[in-house]
Amino acid sequence: MTMSLEDMPFAEYMSVVTNLRTDPQGRIWIQRRKPDGSDRGPIDIVTSAGQYIGTLAAQQLPDAVSASGLAAYITRDDMGVEQVKVARLPATWR
Repeated sequence: MTMSLEDMPFAEYMSVVTNLRTDPQGRIWIQRRKPDGSDRGPIDIVTSAGQYIGTLAAQQLPDAVSASGLAAYITRDDMGVEQVKVARLPATWR
């Protein structure tokens, strides 16, 4: 079976934003697509007024962010056991 590029369907538009979250301080966490189209791209953080705070490298969006500047990431191992990883955000973002 052969297929040509003209026979393959493509979406006319592709969303750049793949996920959104807010934290206790009202900041908005916006996850973008990677240039190759995959979902887990960089994460931009902006204030509720739209002021840019910073960008995190492509990674999982935190499941929770505390007002003190801690970000929690929940993962599951091969057996389905949940693990929580906690990381501190840069001081300028708190």
